[in-house]
Amino acid sequence: MATSAISAISANSNTATASAATKTSNSDEFMTLLLAQLQNQDPLAPMDSTEMMSQLAQLNSLNALLAIQESLDEMNKSQSLSYAASLLGKTITAIPDQNDTSTIVTGVVTSMLTENGTTTIQVDGYDIDLSSIVAVEAD
Repeated sequence: MATSAISAISANSNTATASAATKTSNSDEFMTLLLAQLQNQDPLAPMDSTEMMSQLAQLNSLNALLAIQESLDEMNKSQSLSYAASLLGKTITAIPDQNDTSTIVTGVVTSMLTENGTTTIQVDGYDIDLSSIVAVEAD
């Protein structure tokens, strides 16, 4: 009787593990620990169901937070693209290397490039990260 309940919980946990695996390894580790806990529990003193439900609720919360983080990351990328596109043809001033503030670049933005999630603009042959822009001149 206790074995069938554990099997049902394991089956549900495997389903949850399959959907969580696409999001992050953190939830994989959580489910692995939960399944190990279920498989190794004392049959005469099984884990409290409220504790297990609490852990599953925490997993759902983690997945929801990860989805929100992914959404915010996508919005940030989109905003960077829009900002870079709005700078095309404008004169900017930037410090390309934050460690060497003696090099200051001023010029017209000629192009933009997104590579590996980072958006840069080009001014006078320099690839400039958007975060290094210190001034934008009005048209």
